[in-house]
Amino acid sequence: MHVNADLEELLSGYDNTHYLDWKGYSEGHSEYFVADGIHLNETGREAYAEFVFESLCEFYDERIEAEKQAAIEELENSRMKTTSFFGNELLVSLYGELSGRYPDAVFSADSESDSYDIAAALTDAEGSSLLGDTVFIAVDKSVPVDQEILDRIAGFCSGRSITVAGENVADISSVPDGITLINLGSVADASCYLADGIHLNEEGCRKYAAAILGEN
Repeated sequence: MHVNADLEELLSGYDNTHYLDWKGYSEGHSEYFVADGIHLNETGREAYAEFVFESLCEFYDERIEAEKQAAIEELENSRMKTTSFFGNELLVSLYGELSGRYPDAVFSADSESDSYDIAAALTDAEGSSLLGDTVFIAVDKSVPVDQEILDRIAGFCSGRSITVAGENVADISSVPDGITLINLGSVADASCYLADGIHLNEEGCRKYAAAILGEN
């Protein structure tokens, strides 16, 4: 009895050892032992083997579950530490400049849709755990950035920093907390565009990227 107690106390000091309480498990089961009450009979040996097996299974099940939860939390935390970029065709144009500064960032650009919905894009990203704690949004003239849009985006600001950069920014009465608003229309001049006057040249991309990242 003292040996069991001493053994349990000794093993409790080590993370890689485990005490299996066979004494407690077998208490009241005289059918496990021969006449001396110490040595196991055939029934006892089978019970002992089953006890050890079940105890190890329980331990490893708990360990695997703990490791699984730890892996899930680590993945979620790593995702939350990422920088995410969202936008339409403008973001495609700026990808080279932005990805050079943020090579590990998540980029989600929609150059196909005629009407890009910023809030819907953030909702989809949040559902797939791709919405990081630092978010940049870059949209061209086709997407008006007004008070309604900013108020909808504000719902994603909890624990996040969100920068909204647009070429078509309306008069805003109040920028919600957690959002940085950048009017790209005031950043570029004629020298920033290609001959078509629409698409950015290299200099324009550099200026836009610097403005979006707050490097100006």
